[in-house]
Amino acid sequence: MHADLVGQTMGTEPAYEGAAAVAARFNGTRGAAPVTIDGELGAAWIHAGSIKVAFVFHLEAGLVHEVELIADPEVLATMDIVRVRSKSGG
Repeated sequence: MHADLVGQTMGTEPAYEGAAAVAARFNGTRGAAPVTIDGELGAAWIHAGSIKVAFVFHLEAGLVHEVELIADPEVLATMDIVRVRSKSGG
């Protein structure tokens, strides 16, 4: 996982290498919601109705190979991010 400069100022390391490091980073955290990002499945941290961080998943052979953590508001404004709602409305 790689974080942009804004994400780094929020307390994230520039990079986390390997699945175990990424899993450890998110262990015990809450708040990421499923979204589509430019039509692809991803996740986002949404606070007070605003997207604060987007997690862009890059897949290889059907598995997440890399995660981009994007927190720069100017970059987020260029992305089409839509929250995915369950069929039950949750």
